[in-house]
Amino acid sequence: MKETGMTRRIDELGRVVIPKEIREKLKLRVGTPVEIFIDGGDLVLRRYSAAAEYVSLAFRTADALAKTTGHTVVMTENEKVIAAGGRRGGEFLNAFCRPAAEHNLTAAENIVPSAKNMTAYAARENGVTVLLLAEGEITPSDRKAAELAAELFGAAIS
Repeated sequence: MKETGMTRRIDELGRVVIPKEIREKLKLRVGTPVEIFIDGGDLVLRRYSAAAEYVSLAFRTADALAKTTGHTVVMTENEKVIAAGGRRGGEFLNAFCRPAAEHNLTAAENIVPSAKNMTAYAARENGVTVLLLAEGEITPSDRKAAELAAELFGAAIS
């Protein structure tokens, strides 16, 4: 683990304030769920991911969408790839991706740097992003399918 040089005291109610610099770097905002656990002698605090409990559903969703559209499908949550399907899906598993600034993307490398020379469409819902990555055209019906997958999976984990 990386040392920060910052220390905080536990108050009478057992609370600890996470320094602003760390909250900003990790994009922790009011209401962000976190999990707390013990690892050996360390107390670990990390962002909670409901999607981790639904990995099997995420893979089935990604595979079904890949078969339907014929494109590579990548599903992300909290800037981490949680599932992928299609011909090149395995290249993206467990990769960290850059946050998407916009709903519709023109280049896949905006999300996953290893997807150079591919076009992409991103559908986002409840912190989940479903990406269609293609070496050719992404049709309006493909986009609609990605939006539906994001909506359904986003609803499942919320």
